Order: sequence, then C-alpha cells, then structure tokens
Amino acid sequence: MKAKIAIALLLLSGAAYALTVNPLGTTAAPISVSNSAVKVLAGSTSRKSWSLYSETVNIRCNFGGNNDSAPTVTPTTTRGFLMATGIVYTVGPGPNSNVPASNDPQARVDCISTGAATNVDIITSP
Repeated sequence: MKAKIAIALLLLSGAAYALTVNPLGTTAAPISVSNSAVKVLAGSTSRKSWSLYSETVNIRCNFGGNNDSAPTVTPTTTRGFLMATGIVYTVGPGPNSNVPASNDPQARVDCISTGAATNVDIITSP
C-alpha cells in the first residue's frame, strides 16, 4: 500500500513562497537511503524550514552545520534521531515542528536506513 502525502499551505495575500522538492535528488527524485549514511539535505543559511518523509523504512538522522559540515556523530542503525516511516517530520518556526527544537532548519541532514533501502522525500522553504 502506498502512502499519500498531503501538504496544506496557507499563503498570505501579497506573500511569495518558493518550495523545493528533493533538492539533492536527480530532477527532484527522492533520495535513496540504505545501510550507509548519506546526505539528504545540504546545510543552507537561507532555508526557513523543511519536511522529510521516509517512504518504506524507518531511518535515523543526525544534523550537521548550516555551512554544510557533516554531523559530528554519523548516523547508524542505533544512533541518531529516529524518523518512522509514514510520518512527515518538519523542522521550522512555529508549533508544527515535530523534531527536537534544538535542530536548526538550516542544518545539514545525514540519514541511514534501519533496514532495507528506502526513498526519502524532502520539501524545503524558501
């Protein structure tokens, strides 16, 4: 069974928003995450928020710098923030964040699968 992702955006009159889908994927394709850590989101000082979704398998992620430096602890199947499949994880301002508040939305994100390979989808703003 394939999961569907629904994203609702509230756009204020006169405001402009730019969303980027899978910025590190080829032609916006999801990023394949398997049994070795991979960068799924580059660090960026201009990013305001991001959302991440693992399609089929739980993943673990750790966070690096906004200058794209790697995390000090590489994620493994037992280390890092657990992101369960089927849940959209969001980092950004306001009450919609469901990742620890200490994680800056501008930080680099590296992840590893806890099982078989999975595709990871990301949306960033701006």
